[in-house]
Amino acid sequence: MYSEGTIKLTWIDSNDRKILHSKMFKTIEDALKETQDKNNWLIFKLKSVNGDNYSWDLLPYGASRKYQLGMAISDNQIIMLTSLTLIGFGVFYIYKLFKD
Repeated sequence: MYSEGTIKLTWIDSNDRKILHSKMFKTIEDALKETQDKNNWLIFKLKSVNGDNYSWDLLPYGASRKYQLGMAISDNQIIMLTSLTLIGFGVFYIYKLFKD
């Protein structure tokens, strides 16, 4: 069991994107020292503990902005459909440029 304020460093395995690794620390500084060889890492701070339930705050380090943007895009169907449509038009336009 971890106490409130515990820092968790998480990162995606570079060989298998389905695997999420994590390591606990007492300070943010200690966690940041471990990030040099990691890709797509995030740092969380334990907000509350209730039995086996943990709530974590995402801290503004590593890929936190990309994570939040990705979640916002995937949760908003209008943005998702607009993005896919623009990508489709881009691919079509590039195809037309090379075809002619």
